[in-house]
Amino acid sequence: MYAVNIADLTKDKDNVWAPFLIGPVKGDVIEAEKGRFDGMALTLECNEERAKAIVEVIRLKYKKCEMRCYVGKGKTWKRV
Repeated sequence: MYAVNIADLTKDKDNVWAPFLIGPVKGDVIEAEKGRFDGMALTLECNEERAKAIVEVIRLKYKKCEMRCYVGKGKTWKRV
């Protein structure tokens, strides 16, 4: 399962692609980075292949430190 950081989504200046890329597959809010005030993320509710492709599209524009994406399940999430 994949997730995208909510705080980073709100910092996006363009904010044009997020509703179209993430909007149709948005899932639950999870705590991806425990103990951080900006550690909440939105899961991508779609098949693994589509979620991975969404993260790859995000990486075309943003570095890992600019738009945090995660892979994992349950309580264990890793930045990708």
